Amino acid sequence: MKWYHKLYLSDSASKHARRTIYKLKHGKLAPGYYLITLSDHPDHLLEIIGTAYLVQRPLWELCPMVVGIARYKEEALELTQRILLETYEHRGDFQVKEYLQDR
Repeated sequence: MKWYHKLYLSDSASKHARRTIYKLKHGKLAPGYYLITLSDHPDHLLEIIGTAYLVQRPLWELCPMVVGIARYKEEALELTQRILLETYEHRGDFQVKEYLQDR
């Protein structure tokens, strides 16, 4: 699993970010958390993945780069929106991968 160096965190996820990241890096369960990842699909920009899916080791290994963590689904949607709006404000387009590389 790859992690973005300037990880986006929702308000409630930031309180326990180190512990959550540690758990996920070591293949442990972190229920209730959602990861925002870059999408491997050419028609999608970002994806929201519930951490419960990552218990299966093959999915953990195939997970695209994680750019954000949220505690609840609603916060994951808000965080995704924040990333997209920030990308558009700085680049004038929705090239999220390129924006995050330059950030």
